[in-house]
Amino acid sequence: MKIVNVTHGSFYALGAYAGALVAARAGLSFWLALPVAALLGVVVGAVLGLAALRVSGPYLAMVTIAFGIIVEHGLIEWDALTGGFGGIADIARPSLGGPPLTLGRYYYVVGLAVLASLALARNLGRSPWGRALLAVRDSELAAASLGLNPYQVRTAAFTLGAAFAAVGGCLYAFLAGCVSPDSFTLQTSILFLLIVLFGGLGRVLGPVVGSVVLIVLPELLHGFSDYRLVMYGGLLLGSIYFLPGGVVGALARDGRGRRDADPAEAVAWKPEAAEAPPLEARGLQMRFGGIVALADGHLALAPGRVHGLIGPNGAGKTTLLNILSGFYRPSAGIVALGACALTGLGPHRIARAGVARTFQTTRLFETLSVLENVLVGLLGGRPGSLAAALLGPPSVRAREW
Repeated sequence: MKIVNVTHGSFYALGAYAGALVAARAGLSFWLALPVAALLGVVVGAVLGLAALRVSGPYLAMVTIAFGIIVEHGLIEWDALTGGFGGIADIARPSLGGPPLTLGRYYYVVGLAVLASLALARNLGRSPWGRALLAVRDSELAAASLGLNPYQVRTAAFTLGAAFAAVGGCLYAFLAGCVSPDSFTLQTSILFLLIVLFGGLGRVLGPVVGSVVLIVLPELLHGFSDYRLVMYGGLLLGSIYFLPGGVVGALARDGRGRRDADPAEAVAWKPEAAEAPPLEARGLQMRFGGIVALADGHLALAPGRVHGLIGPNGAGKTTLLNILSGFYRPSAGIVALGACALTGLGPHRIARAGVARTFQTTRLFETLSVLENVLVGLLGGRPGSLAAALLGPPSVRAREW
């Protein structure tokens, strides 16, 4: 998603403390603590995402780092709830109707949770929501012009990541038997980010491969623990420059062969003109500070016809198209599609209303195949239910074919 997010360590901590409080303080079971941790991750992730994702780039990174600092200090200072520096101890492992599971058997529970998360990620990647996520990552402008709301899609991704991290934290709390602020520092978030980058962005198995390498490696180099951050930094830089697609991405690229295909017969197809209301613009004006890029613009586009807009460079043609498609908000004037007022609407809402556009420079979703690019366009800006995309019922894929 091209989101510099270093909050996963913080949500990992929230999930761990949620599980610890439910089990050690409230006396409830692991099987109730796990959904509580997931729900906490969803709620806090959604609230933070709605606020933080209004900015991007280094500003977003600063917001996520600030959130991590708040969580870290909150765990220390709110000692009445979290136990302060001492944390929370005596967290019993789950049971299946008998005594608590041994450490060896609890690993099976963790393994099942990992497999379940991989299955959910696989379902999501193959669903309309997965293609929407990749489309927004590749080009927010092109995605918005097809009706996708980039802000909504990024917030959903942020919230989903927070939920997964919180569940992981809860699993860790029952594994360790205790939690304390020392286990959830900024270094933890950086490690999670490095795991994803090293394993492969957008790859289901990427985090698994990254975890195996970066968790086992420090154990093998235990004598160099003082240089752990230096090693992490070196691996991060190396993966960015030499393995931009991560280890899994590099292996997939090297192992992918080209298949010859017979040329298909050209088929001439002329679709019937659809009934549509006229698109009208009246009195449009666009100012950029003291510069008037468009003044007194009038336009009427009748359905079922091809229209041309002709003018010299600087006449305001692109400005007019950007206003009609919602990428610019006009300083004055009205845009309407029949009886539907479009003035001031965002590009994704205008596209959903039936006014789409292309660009002078072709904008494709580069990480998607030709078929997937077409499928994104067929979504109409509505990828459907996120929960259904995660569970992956046949109806999710059937609606596209």
